[in-house]
Amino acid sequence: MGATINPYIHYGRPLLGSLLAFATIAALILGLGGEQLRSGYWQYVAINTIYLTIIGFLVWLVFDVRSSRFKLPSVKKRIEDQLILVCGREDWLGYGAAVAIYARDGDYESPLATGLVSNIQANGLVQIQIIEGFNDEDESSLKSRIQGVQLIDFIIKPGQDWRRTS
Repeated sequence: MGATINPYIHYGRPLLGSLLAFATIAALILGLGGEQLRSGYWQYVAINTIYLTIIGFLVWLVFDVRSSRFKLPSVKKRIEDQLILVCGREDWLGYGAAVAIYARDGDYESPLATGLVSNIQANGLVQIQIIEGFNDEDESSLKSRIQGVQLIDFIIKPGQDWRRTS
């Protein structure tokens, strides 16, 4: 299961860092500017420090791309006779979730089948029951296609059968 991130720490650090950086710059401007600058323009410097802190935080939010937000599960085992894939736990995989299963073929992801999360085991592994193939194939040809894919080449993504959506 993914690690829980404390939002106060996650968002508080860049906000505090931005505030400290711009407050330091403001203190240098007011300190080196002399008495006339301090007495006449301290309000402008304080307001602009707050604005720059907010802008700095918003820029951080835009570029905050964490790789732990969304991960694709890795397949640990396949049970061919029952068309079940056993994969690692990810936060987005819940009981009954619809998934699309692909096979990596070089730079291309070949669609294999659709499936449903049928069980979350006590050890955290997830069982995905393959419902049907993308190419309307019979069960025996689907089993042979799944047997031909190495475990590392399975790609499991959230989704549903696009042919049934309207």
